[in-house]
Amino acid sequence: MFMKFFKDHLTQVFTRELEKIPAAIPADYLLNHTVCDFAETVRWWMEHDSYSPEDICGFFLSTTPF
Repeated sequence: MFMKFFKDHLTQVFTRELEKIPAAIPADYLLNHTVCDFAETVRWWMEHDSYSPEDICGFFLSTTPF
């Protein structure tokens, strides 16, 4: 249940940011991919909490198209 609300919030946040980025793929696909990637990164981090916030940010940004 938490993940649904979290992803809904992330959708609002990332929608504003992704509008600024020209992409060769459909915007709704990019939005879905980014939201899921971020949410699952947070979930993964909860299971691997030995990484710092900076590490996790670096992991996410290295796999994000913008």
